[in-house]
Amino acid sequence: MNHLGGAEHCTIAPPLVDLTVCHKSGITFCTHGDCPLLPKERFFPSLEDLLQHDRTHHPTAPPHTSTHTSPPSHRTHPATPPATASAAQVSPSPPVLRVPRAPTLETHSGTATADPNANPNLALCNTLFSPPEADPAQPSSWEDALQFLASPSHQPPAFRTNWYHFLKRRHQHEFYDVFYCIIQAINIASARSDPADTDWKSSASGFYWLLVHLEHLILAPTNKTDRNGESIQQTIRRRLAWFRQGRIRDLHAEAARVSSWVNVGDRPARDGRRDAQEAADNDNFKSARDRACNPPPVAQVGNNNFASVTDLYSEPHPPLNLEPPNLDDRQPYHLPGHIAKSIRQSHRRKGKGCHTDSLDIFIDIAHKDDPAVDATLQRFFDLVYRGLVPAPARRFFRDSYLFCLYKDPSDPSKLRPIGVPSALRRIIASHVAKVYKDTFAAHLLPFNFAVGVERGMTFATLVAQLSIEKYIQIPQSRDELPSRAMVFLDLKNMFNLVSREKLRHVIATKF
Repeated sequence: MNHLGGAEHCTIAPPLVDLTVCHKSGITFCTHGDCPLLPKERFFPSLEDLLQHDRTHHPTAPPHTSTHTSPPSHRTHPATPPATASAAQVSPSPPVLRVPRAPTLETHSGTATADPNANPNLALCNTLFSPPEADPAQPSSWEDALQFLASPSHQPPAFRTNWYHFLKRRHQHEFYDVFYCIIQAINIASARSDPADTDWKSSASGFYWLLVHLEHLILAPTNKTDRNGESIQQTIRRRLAWFRQGRIRDLHAEAARVSSWVNVGDRPARDGRRDAQEAADNDNFKSARDRACNPPPVAQVGNNNFASVTDLYSEPHPPLNLEPPNLDDRQPYHLPGHIAKSIRQSHRRKGKGCHTDSLDIFIDIAHKDDPAVDATLQRFFDLVYRGLVPAPARRFFRDSYLFCLYKDPSDPSKLRPIGVPSALRRIIASHVAKVYKDTFAAHLLPFNFAVGVERGMTFATLVAQLSIEKYIQIPQSRDELPSRAMVFLDLKNMFNLVSREKLRHVIATKF
C-alpha cells in the first residue's frame, strides 16, 4: 500500500508508471480496455484482488450466448428461419448465431449421424455459415473443407488486386456477414481449445486461414473470358453460396487459376495521377500528396537484380543467450485500449498483404459502430495480443509481401525494400504502438527522439537543425568558423541488425 501511495502512482500518469517496480512490489493492475474504473484505480495490492476484480467487472461470456450478436443491417432475420423461406434466398445481413439445426450432419458422401461434441468445428460451421433459409436436405461440404484446412496451401495468389470495390448492396452485406462469422468462429473455437491443439476437428487454425484468405477466395478477379458468361456480381454471388456450402476446396482451385499480367511486358504503365486520386477519394491525403508529387519508381525484381535484393538482408543477429525472464508470478494481461476505435481511424485502400487481404473489410466492419461488433473485435485481437494464436496460423503474422523501390533510377542496384504485412499484423501492431507510445517514448529517452510522433524522422531532423542553427549562421555572418556541426549517419540494414532476442526480452521484462 505504501508503494501505491507513493510518488510512482500519485504524481505520474498511469501509462508512464514503471511497471517493473510494481511487479517487484507485488502490485497488479487491470489491463482490460473497457475497465469501468479510473486509470489510477486499476492497481491492486495482490493477484487475488485483481482476479476478484476480473470476476466482478470482466466476466468471461460463454461462447454461445447472445454476446456474440451480429452487426446491424438494413434487414434482420429471426434466429430460426420460417418454414416458408425460400432456400435460394441469400441473407443480405448477418443473422444472430443459431443453434445447429439437428445432430444429423450432411456430407458429400451422404447422411451421417454425428455427435456435435465429437466434431465441434463441423457443428460450428453449420451453425455460423449455413444460410438461415438453407434446405436441411442440401449437402454440406464443411467436413471436406475442414480436412482441407488441416493442411491448406499457403501459396500466394498470382494477382495483387481483387474485386473488393465491386461489392454492392446485398453482396456487400453477405460478404461482411461471412467475414464477421469467421471472427466469431475463431473466438468460439479458441475459447474451448488450447492453442497447441492441431486437431482439425477442434483447432481454430483453419478459421484463421479463412479469415486471411476470404478476399482471395471470393473476390479473385477472374477474366471475363473465363467466367462462362457470368457477370462479376453473379460470380461473387456464386462464390458466396459455395462458401456457405463449405466448398472451400473448389473456391481455392478457382482462385488459383486467376493470374494478372503473366508476362511483364503486358503490364500497363502505372498512372501516378490515378493512384493519387484513389488515395484522395479515400481521405488518405498524405498518400495522395506523396503519389502526386513524388511517384515512387517501382523496381521489377528479376534475374538481373535478384542478387541485389538478397544482399539487402543481412544475417540475423547472433544469439545473446539471455537469461529467460521469470514470468511465473506475472499477472494476466489483456489487450489495452479499444481496437475498434483504432481500426476506424485507419486509412482505406492501402497495400494488401500476401494473400490480397486488406484493411478495408476490418474498417467497414468497425464502422458499424455497434457495441457487440466492437466487443467481438476486441475479443479476437485480445487472443492475438496474448499469444493465443495456434502455431499453424502464426505465419500470417510473419509473412510480408515484398517489393522494391529504386533509390536511384540510374543505378538499378540501389533498391529500397518495402514489406507489406498482413492486415492482422498491421492492425495489432498499429494499435499497440498507439496505446503504448508514451510508455515506449519514456523508456527510450534520451537515446531516441520523436518516438510516437507523426513523421518523427522529419520532426527530429528539423528540431536538431534549428537547435544548432545559431551556432553556424551567426559565426558565418561574421566570417568565422561555426562552433557546431551536425553529422547524419545512415546505418546499412540497421533494423535487420537489431537483436530480436533482446527486443523480446525487453518487452517481457519492462512492459
